[in-house]
Amino acid sequence: MIIVPRESLIPGKDYYIESLTQDNDGTITINQSIEKLIGKFIKYENEFAFFCEFRGLKEPLDMGYNVRLGTLWNFYLVQKNEIQNNMEKRALDLILQEIIGDPHFIT
Repeated sequence: MIIVPRESLIPGKDYYIESLTQDNDGTITINQSIEKLIGKFIKYENEFAFFCEFRGLKEPLDMGYNVRLGTLWNFYLVQKNEIQNNMEKRALDLILQEIIGDPHFIT
């Protein structure tokens, strides 16, 4: 997974969210006591990232709630939807190529 800087978050996209912690000496590390979370990004304002549908990875969508996250969080783009969409597009292209008879046709 690739970290997405908070300034590059896209409204309406889902992100995996990882809690960080800061040691007494200023070292920032992953907070091992909090599992990865997921949420839909709303906006970035005044150094805060606003999310809705914020919940644990295994929790249902209706368990999500709205949050405002400060600086001690990492964000990762959820790519499973993109992968699924690409597979479906490829299948559709193959079907249409067969129907139309043009092996170079793509949507």
